[in-house]
Amino acid sequence: MKNKVNPRSFTLIKFLLTLGLIFNYSISLISFINVFKGNGQSLIIESKTYIAVQILLLISSISSLLIFFFVRKNVHKKLNYKYIKREKIQILLCLIFISIIFVLSIIDILTFLFIFKNIYVMVIIFLIIQLILGVIISILESFSRLSEQVIANKLWFEEEEEEIKLKENNKKVKVIEKKDGDFNPFMQEEEHD
Repeated sequence: MKNKVNPRSFTLIKFLLTLGLIFNYSISLISFINVFKGNGQSLIIESKTYIAVQILLLISSISSLLIFFFVRKNVHKKLNYKYIKREKIQILLCLIFISIIFVLSIIDILTFLFIFKNIYVMVIIFLIIQLILGVIISILESFSRLSEQVIANKLWFEEEEEEIKLKENNKKVKVIEKKDGDFNPFMQEEEHD
C-alpha cells in the first residue's frame, strides 16, 4: 500500500475545495454586511481593517485552492488514470467557475471604493452568483473524480485483503496437550486441598 492512494485522500480533496469556496463566500458576506450596515454613507468597518481582512481571506482561499489542485494532481498521477472527454470538460468548467468566483471576490473587496445608490443590489447579486457557482463546482468536481475514486477504493481494499490472507496463513495454531484425558486445573487444585 506504499504507492497506492488512500481513499480518504478524496475526502481531503473535497475538504480543501469547500474551504477555499467558504473563504470566497466570506469575502462577499463581509462586503454585504459592510455595505448594508453602513447605510451607504460611512462604512461600518474602517477601510484599512476591511481591506486587511478581505485580503487575508483572499490569500487563504487562493492557498487552499492551490493545495486542492496539487493534491488532486498528485492523486491523479499515482493512479495513472486517463481522463475521458466528459471528465476533462468538467474539470475545465470547474477552473472557469473558480476564476469567475475570484473575479467577483476581487470586485467585492473593492466595493468600498464604489459608494453609489444600487451597491446593495450589486453585492447581493455577487453573493448569490458565487453561491450558485460554488454548488456547481462541487457537483462537477465530484462527478469528475468518481471513476478515480472507484479505482482507488478497489486497489486499496484488494491489497488489504491480500495482507489479511498472508497474516492468516502465517499464524500458527497452538494445540494444548492434555494430561490424563479430562484435565481441569481448577478441579486439580480442589483435590490437593
